[in-house]
Amino acid sequence: MVNRFAVIVGLVTVTLLGCALTPPTAHQGRAVPTTAAEEKPIVTASPYAYAHYMRARLHLLHMRLKDAETEFRLAIFYDPSSSYLFTALGEMYGRMGRLVEALSVAQKAVDLDPTSAEARLLAARVHQARHDIRRAEDGYRKVLDLDGKLE
Repeated sequence: MVNRFAVIVGLVTVTLLGCALTPPTAHQGRAVPTTAAEEKPIVTASPYAYAHYMRARLHLLHMRLKDAETEFRLAIFYDPSSSYLFTALGEMYGRMGRLVEALSVAQKAVDLDPTSAEARLLAARVHQARHDIRRAEDGYRKVLDLDGKLE
């Protein structure tokens, strides 16, 4: 009789290797053609960006901050238009006390997606940590303004 555990491990391994060995397609990380009825193009993120993002999160769990930074940077390399990735990197910088870099990355995230409450909130928190209360307050007000526009 076949061991169920061995079968499951085999299936998971084949699935993961199949995904890892699949060459990138022409549309990864780019807007996919849409129909005329759609208002916005569907944007797909690069699977490489996602893989590096997940590795960065794993490094953060184990407090390997330099490795996490490298993985975040690689994720951004594969998906440079992702406000979410810049926000995640900025949050890490903020926790490390690297406030100048955190602010720079947070501003880049806001520039990429002005409707991202997470990016604006990060920028406001960094301003507050830098004791720039006026800019922090402006940032928090913009987040509140966004909240009303997003409903």
